Parts: sequence; structure tokens; C-alpha cells
Amino acid sequence: MHAPCKLLQRLVLQEFIALERLPKNIGELSKLQVLDLYGCLTLKRLPSSIGTLKALENLDLTFCVTLETLPNSVGNLSNLKTIRLQFCQILKELMMMNLQNLVYLWAEGVSFFHLPNSFSNLFNLEVLSLIYCMNLHDLPPSISRLVKLKKLYMGNKKGGKTP
Repeated sequence: MHAPCKLLQRLVLQEFIALERLPKNIGELSKLQVLDLYGCLTLKRLPSSIGTLKALENLDLTFCVTLETLPNSVGNLSNLKTIRLQFCQILKELMMMNLQNLVYLWAEGVSFFHLPNSFSNLFNLEVLSLIYCMNLHDLPPSISRLVKLKKLYMGNKKGGKTP
């Protein structure tokens, strides 16, 4: 990255249809607070260097419909407050290891089958939306540890089973 880019605080690439992957050196954007990839329909994966974005507070992956997986390093985004995964339809797994400052998790229409054990580490989670998560059959017992959870959105309008 060029020196001026290292001061970048917001990177908005909404509906950048041809974007299949981010550059590996995106982790060099040490001041980045917002990464908005809404509607990047061909984005398949994020580089593991994303986990070094220590200032990142907001990650929007809404309608990244070909996103296959999130790198484990996403779990290192210790300042992340909001993550939007709405309609990342083929995303099968969620890594939430050290996201202790996460407040909002929007995961409508995601295909994962279960929430990870590390889900109970989301101590500051206040809003969790799992609407249209058709493959999610149950919630982990550890959800009871989310003492700050104020809003839980679940179910679907097609009459399917809600965990």
C-alpha cells in the first residue's frame, strides 16, 4: 500500500461486481475502521491479513453471495463492533473467537448449520439476527451467557422450523 492509503479510515466498495478478492496487503491499512463490501457479488474469500485490521469496527459483507468462508483471522478483529453477513448464502461456518467487542451480528439468510462454541465469547453482543437461516437447527446452550443480548431475531416467512 502507498503511504497515503495507510491513513484510510473507510473503504467502501459497494456493488463492485467484478471484485473476486481483496489484495493480500489490505492488512496494512492500520487506521481502517469501516470495510463496506455490500453487494460484491463475486467476492469469494477474504485474505487472512484482514485479521490484522485492529482498528476495524464495521465489516459489511451483505449480499456477498459467493463468499465461501471467512478466514480464522477474522476472530482477531478485537475492535469489531458490527458484522453484516446478510445473504452470504454459501457461507457455512462462522469464526467468532475473540470478538469480545462485537455488539451487532446480522446473519440473515446464511447457510451455516450451527453456531460455533466460541459464540459464547461475544460478551457484548446486543443484537443477533438469524432470520432466514434455514439450515440452523438449534442454538447452543452457551447463548445463555450472552447477558447483554437485547434483541434476537429468528424465523422465516416461509413457515419453516425455528430452532
